[in-house]
Amino acid sequence: MKVLVIGAGISGLTAARELLNAGVDCQILEARDRIGGRICQAKEFDVPVDLGASWIHQVNGNPLWDVAEQLKLKVDTSCNPYLTGEGGFNLYNYDGNLIQDNVQACTRQKFAALVEKGVEMLGHLESDISVHEMFELASEKLQTLPEDQLFMKWLKAGMEGWENTNLLNLSARNHFGEAENPEFTGGDAFIVDGFFCVANHFAEQIMTHGADRILLNHVVYAIRQSDTEVQIETSHCTFTADYVIATFPLGVLQSESVIFSPALPEHKRNAINKVGFGVMNKIVLEFSECFWNANSEGIGFVSETHGEFNFFLNMHPFLQKPILMCFVAADFAHQMEKMSDAQVIERIVEILSKISGKPISAPVKHKITRWHSDPFSRGSYSFMKVGSSMNDVNILAEPLGRVHFAGEATFVYPGYTHGGYMSGRREARRVIDLIKHDCCSSPQAPQVQLPEPN
Repeated sequence: MKVLVIGAGISGLTAARELLNAGVDCQILEARDRIGGRICQAKEFDVPVDLGASWIHQVNGNPLWDVAEQLKLKVDTSCNPYLTGEGGFNLYNYDGNLIQDNVQACTRQKFAALVEKGVEMLGHLESDISVHEMFELASEKLQTLPEDQLFMKWLKAGMEGWENTNLLNLSARNHFGEAENPEFTGGDAFIVDGFFCVANHFAEQIMTHGADRILLNHVVYAIRQSDTEVQIETSHCTFTADYVIATFPLGVLQSESVIFSPALPEHKRNAINKVGFGVMNKIVLEFSECFWNANSEGIGFVSETHGEFNFFLNMHPFLQKPILMCFVAADFAHQMEKMSDAQVIERIVEILSKISGKPISAPVKHKITRWHSDPFSRGSYSFMKVGSSMNDVNILAEPLGRVHFAGEATFVYPGYTHGGYMSGRREARRVIDLIKHDCCSSPQAPQVQLPEPN
């Protein structure tokens, strides 16, 4: 029995490792010239820098936390992944002036009241609404002063950063209900040594079974299945397998750049489009020296342009280098992808000079991600769009005949790297069970056409 895994991201690597450990003949077809998918190492720096996933979220019970401990990776649980600048951040207004702690605290308190009122009102609604609409409804009940508005927009931009989409797209019911039943609990851990260490470790384990177990630069164009086999057409040749585990990012599925034959059924296509897929980009900047507080968590900038370069994580405490990592998400991230590197750097230097109160020099090294423009990801990670539900996520995870689906978008509470890991393991075990059944009883192959769910 032969199994092909499409994609060498965390889902595909996990699935292949599980299959090979069970004695199943397996190969990975990867479109890129590297492994890792949306886990990606920046090569421009002489210290470890992740361009994709950086945090293990909810560490209690999280299997990736166990992997990090086994690999003895250096992690940090003190930094703020929510992009709201609380704690050790200095927060500056658009004019470069520091926003005092008491002013911040007052507006944050009003914002918390706005969220509380919105969630209360949400509980009385029959249907889902966007987070933006929820805030609009709550604002009609609670008055805020004009001087609070810009900072509140910055706090909302932090929510957009966390969910990698604008609040008009984001499901209020899912966003504010997620914490009620998390898959895991506990805090978040930033992997100082780099999340790519986990991907590299998995790849090394796979390669012990043969150097050809991971084939790079194989772009998949079509998946054609019959009752007895699956054919995968790639940029190099056509492969044949008994089963396939497809780990395409949701953005690739939404782009319809891969042909499925038979075509995906309507309920599968609907689920693909109902779940959202956003964009979060990173701008990594190494300077000749720290012109900021080297011991701070970072810098916040409340721009007049919504979402514009509003959050800089200070990497110096982790890497002992004068490096800032800027996060941009949602609508502004799309705008930024159309800018040249020079334009991005020029604007950031202008902002940081204003904050510093003196001209600063351009960074000596930089790296800018453009995940939406990447044809093999077409975005960063999934989120629950208005009107979507866990039923849609379950449909994304449904096998179709001999083709199985894994990836963070197919796991409960999508958007997390551990979801990619666990979904890869889930599908590998499902395929292993099918292979055992095939070998023991030689039944008819599973039917390609599935009934519509009730």
